Amino acid sequence: MNSASDIAKQIVSPDRKRRLTICHRDDGLFFYREDTFEEWDDAPHVWLEGYPPSGLFSSVNEAETEARSTIHWLREMQ
Repeated sequence: MNSASDIAKQIVSPDRKRRLTICHRDDGLFFYREDTFEEWDDAPHVWLEGYPPSGLFSSVNEAETEARSTIHWLREMQ
């Protein structure tokens, strides 16, 4: 994304290996991505940002609703 963004909401999966990150862009719109927690031998564990991010939404709720319809572990949490 070209616009700077801040984290508006995060939801971590029950196994703590994935998370939904909803970001708020400077232009007032929102997008989401699914991040993964990566572990390697002898290296720090890190969250890797998902790519590509979603389309754009006018609210956190709209972004979360779309994410819940497309990301399987979020559907299972409902």
